[in-house]
Amino acid sequence: MSFDPPTDKETLLCEGYLRKIRGWGQNRTRWFRLSGKSFAYFTKDAGELIGSVAVGEIESVKSVSKYQLCITTTVPFGKSNMLEMVLEAPSETVRERWESSLGMLQLQKMDGGPVAFGSDEDTLVAEGYLIKVQESLLALSRTRWFCLTRARFSYFSEEGGEFIAYCPLDNITYVGIEDETTFKVTAMQPFTKTGAAAVVLACRDTAERDRWLRCFDVLLPGKVCVSQYSPLPPAARAETDHFGVHISKSQSEKYLAQHSKDEGMSQGNRFIRDGDL
Repeated sequence: MSFDPPTDKETLLCEGYLRKIRGWGQNRTRWFRLSGKSFAYFTKDAGELIGSVAVGEIESVKSVSKYQLCITTTVPFGKSNMLEMVLEAPSETVRERWESSLGMLQLQKMDGGPVAFGSDEDTLVAEGYLIKVQESLLALSRTRWFCLTRARFSYFSEEGGEFIAYCPLDNITYVGIEDETTFKVTAMQPFTKTGAAAVVLACRDTAERDRWLRCFDVLLPGKVCVSQYSPLPPAARAETDHFGVHISKSQSEKYLAQHSKDEGMSQGNRFIRDGDL
């Protein structure tokens, strides 16, 4: 299993960090992902798969405390090869959300039908924490919970928290890379609480950034730059541009430093070669 965007045949129900409770010194926080076909967990968001079980093998789900729930499966699940897994959510609201999603699968299992939603607004494609980067020195960058569905891109104060704002996907004109861990979403109209039509979002690492870009690319073909070396979409180029590429900040600084050095040695302009990119 990978972090590829969910297909029409595999509806994503929820994902996020939960803490595996195994005993003193053995508890681990992992990224869990529940779809209409499987329940899996990874080392981190966009990390390595550790364990997965088909939803048909989930026997029961019950809350055991304010923040914890216990999942029982008919086959061993995870590295510990146990039939029970106790998971701790960061809040009661988040625990209830996971319990509700897992419970819905139990009902679907009894009915024998597929998991389905009523509209594209409800059909989840990706979610998780991102840092909303503020370029102004007078504003603070804040970590928010973002949700991408087949109809809109929304963000909340925290996972399971207060809704803040959203942007219909039809209004998004461009999604592209800023550097190794950040990407930018640009829309036709303001969609943030501060009234901005573009937002820079920071991830923990490149893998997490690329996961979001792949999901956007599935929903907005032709509007997303999924590689630092990909040509810019036509809408993002100037009329006089024939070709453009994204390079990271560190790559540009390295090239400019070399260019300055070349000028000092009277070597004239330095052309960018494939090896420089």
